[in-house]
Parts: sequence; C-alpha cells; structure tokens
Amino acid sequence: MIEFLSAASRLVATAGAAWIIGSTCFSLCCARMDPQRAALRAALPLLIAAGLVVLGHAGLMWTQALTLAPFGSGSTDWESLINGTHVGRVWRIRASVAVLLLVLTLVATARRGPRSRWACATMAATYLALGPWGGHAAGAASAWQVMLPNVIHVLAISVWVGAL
Repeated sequence: MIEFLSAASRLVATAGAAWIIGSTCFSLCCARMDPQRAALRAALPLLIAAGLVVLGHAGLMWTQALTLAPFGSGSTDWESLINGTHVGRVWRIRASVAVLLLVLTLVATARRGPRSRWACATMAATYLALGPWGGHAAGAASAWQVMLPNVIHVLAISVWVGAL
C-alpha cells in the first residue's frame, strides 16, 4: 500500500510540473493567441498544477518516512536522513522549490503576463531537474554522463506530455 501511495504521489507531483511546463510552452510558443489572453485562461489550471506539485511532493516525503520508520527508532533517524544524506538534501531542496513554485504561481496569476508564466515553467523545470539528483543515477561512477541525459529526457517528456 505504501508503494502505491508513493508512486501516486510521485505521479501527481511530476504531472503537475509537466502540466505547467508543457502548457506554457504550447500556449506561448505554438498557439496563435494573444499572450495576455493565454495567461488569463491558464490562471486556475496553473494554480491547480502548482498545488499538485506541492501536494505530491509532501505525499512522497510522507510515504518515504513511513517506509523508513520500521528501520529506525524514531524521529532522529528521519532527521538524520533529511539532514545527513545526499538524498535528504535533495528532498529538502525540491520541497523548497515546490513551495517557491506555488508562491510564484500565486504571483503569476495576479500579474497574468507571459514572463510570469515562463518563470513558473522555469521553477517547475527546476523541480523536475532535481529529481534525478536524489535517485540512483546520482550514485553512478560518472554522474554527469548519466545525469545530464536523464534531466534532458525528463524535461523533454514534460514539454511533450504537458502540452497534450
């Protein structure tokens, strides 16, 4: 059950970020409409997508905590994981980026301009690009040979799927 919740949380966070990236690229690059009108039409979906990123990341961290709970004796093990490991530092950075994305999205919906929308897409891309740094690919012998194609692949898929 925990594995299902973890996968669902990861899917929600990734889909939300991909939605922001892909819809921004589509509406501001491909669609032939006024950028001001496109930003106005996308205000609510942008907020929903940013909320999904934050909710999904929080759910992912919660399920990981539940998974690791049987191996430790309490909160000190969770704190040592978050503060003392590479994976924990990446989780913290990703959580900060997710919250910044939500704040930036609130500002973007108030301003409703194409620059604000691109800023949200950039923050969502940063969130997704940090994902492989906390995974098993980060432990490769030549991390740059593995990480760069992985990050490019994740971002390219986000543009494609999010634009659908």
